[in-house]
Amino acid sequence: MAAFSQFPSRIFRPFVRWKRLVATDEGLVITRPTSSESYSWTQIETPPSLTRHFPWCTLGLSKQTHESRFSGLASNSKPFILSCQTLWAQAHGSRVKMQVAKLESFLSRRYLSEAIFNEIQTKAKTTLKPWRHWWKTADLESELTHALCTLEEIAQWSLQDAEEFKASFEAHYLEKYKSYFDTIERNPLTEKQRLACIRQEQNQLLLAAAGSGKTSVMVARSGYLVKAGYASPSQILLLAYGNDAAKEMQERLSKSSSADGVKALTFHSLGLSILRKVEGETPKLSVFATDLNAFHQFVYRTLLTLLDESAFKLQFMKFVELNSDFLNPIKQELISDLKVFLGTLAGKRTIKLLTDLMQAFKEYQITESLDALRVNHSDELDVVLKLLSEYTMHLKSRNEIDFSDMIAKAIGYVQKGQFVPSWTHILVDEFQDISRSRTKLLQVIQQRGRHVQLFAVGDDWQAIYRFSGSDIRLTTNFSAYFSPSTVQALDKTFRFHQNLLSVSSDFICRNPNQCVKALSAFDKSLHAPFSLIPQDRELEDLAALILTTLEQIAKEQPNTQNSLLVLARFSKDLPSQEMLTTLRVRFPNTSITTMTVHAAKGKEADYTIVLGLRNGSDGFPSRRKLPGLLDKLLPPQDQFPDSEERRLFYVALTRAKKQVFLIYDKSNPSDFIAELS
Repeated sequence: MAAFSQFPSRIFRPFVRWKRLVATDEGLVITRPTSSESYSWTQIETPPSLTRHFPWCTLGLSKQTHESRFSGLASNSKPFILSCQTLWAQAHGSRVKMQVAKLESFLSRRYLSEAIFNEIQTKAKTTLKPWRHWWKTADLESELTHALCTLEEIAQWSLQDAEEFKASFEAHYLEKYKSYFDTIERNPLTEKQRLACIRQEQNQLLLAAAGSGKTSVMVARSGYLVKAGYASPSQILLLAYGNDAAKEMQERLSKSSSADGVKALTFHSLGLSILRKVEGETPKLSVFATDLNAFHQFVYRTLLTLLDESAFKLQFMKFVELNSDFLNPIKQELISDLKVFLGTLAGKRTIKLLTDLMQAFKEYQITESLDALRVNHSDELDVVLKLLSEYTMHLKSRNEIDFSDMIAKAIGYVQKGQFVPSWTHILVDEFQDISRSRTKLLQVIQQRGRHVQLFAVGDDWQAIYRFSGSDIRLTTNFSAYFSPSTVQALDKTFRFHQNLLSVSSDFICRNPNQCVKALSAFDKSLHAPFSLIPQDRELEDLAALILTTLEQIAKEQPNTQNSLLVLARFSKDLPSQEMLTTLRVRFPNTSITTMTVHAAKGKEADYTIVLGLRNGSDGFPSRRKLPGLLDKLLPPQDQFPDSEERRLFYVALTRAKKQVFLIYDKSNPSDFIAELS
């Protein structure tokens, strides 16, 4: 074992408190007049340093708890210091080389997300700091010098360097998994779809316009995560908006060998599974959660009982008065008997409004403060809170919960650590439909889980469910709720042709609050995007106009099986069942389906007919205003006129693959018709 010794300069020996320094492979031994002490090289955090103070030198040692300085060294002590530095480098160099090897291996297999970039750059700077700059002139082994150069390069990376590294990584993995991306779906994925699978940021929002293949991305990304070693199937969770969407997603996952085993759930089934895991049994779901008529009946029966209380009777009358513009009560009905009033049309509207308010309130209180509501709506809140108290007691007496309870309890269990998430990747479909409470559930899962990545797929252009609690801001201002984050967009639609894409995109983007997307259509054929059909409601029968439209389709597409969606803003504007039967008999080659535009989201057909295009409260756009308290309980809207109705009309336009027929009221045409024409 090599040993190097150093003594104090003869001149200064009487003035220093050490007699000898000995450097060995193990560390540094300091001999004092009456004792000695030793430090291993690993205890010394930075290389030993030499400071000159003519005519002597000082040795500096930085240890884990303090710094030590040994003055009085002779001016020719440099060889000893160099030996100490070499021995220190040998002791610390193995750890540096091991860290760099792990780092290089990690970067070759893992995407350089913003979070990882910040983490490894901080680690590189921290590891490099003890070595200062002396290593550049020190006589170190080449492998260690290379490792330190790598650390310095990473420590000095700019954001542009990181982007170039990511571009190289993406190009490599696009080629490596080319066969997978070519065959995972019926048609090969586009480059944007492939990149959406490869990129791995902590929070990602993928904007996917109508017909752009978002479900293909969800399935392909799930399989890629497994194939590339990012996660096992049990560590991946897919969340869909409704049962039908979750079932479709699960079926498509099961057909993929790499994604088989990944679970697709709704938010409600996720909440249910968390409660079952913590409580040891499946909670009983109230019938009111799924049967709105039953809920209305409960509110009706509860009101009949509460109206026997004089205080509540006055509160209820005040509630009806404050909402009279929406309920249209007849004053005489209120004066005569409130219980009888509940059976009138205005009374039924009141019951529906109270039911909506109860549901909205339960959703609201999960994430928001009630203080602001009490300022302007205390009278209405008195009635709602009284009903909610009765409702809560009813559920407790039957040991039942509703959907809001389910989400709220799931959030609580995760926050308190009673449920520990095991997922590392959560993929959320139809993110534009997400509510504030569901967002909070995702946030607490990320906080309590270990390195949980969120991949959200949605289209703010199709955000049409504010009335059920969906908050478009969670999409348009994604980074404010999930940070750090990135936003990317699919750039091609496969559903409809370029002309229809241009018209619909231009229409929706007149609202500057919508996210701008650069889209092109796979189909470049020059079909007319839409046809405007005026209707004189006094003279022209709707059935005749639809009949003429179908004849036109049959003439242009003879002997061809076609599909047709007949859509309307309100169900009352749809053809009757009798009319529908007649049309189906007359045109057997055309599959005809009718539904509201809200119900049509996610559907497609060769052609669509849109009805009810007039102005007014029951028109399209609908100009119905919400009662004040209900409007406050729901997420805020942007200030652009008819913003949600505009998105709803965009949904109507983009259900068609070939052409849209817009039947409008000639004497009172919809403002949207004026825009298109």
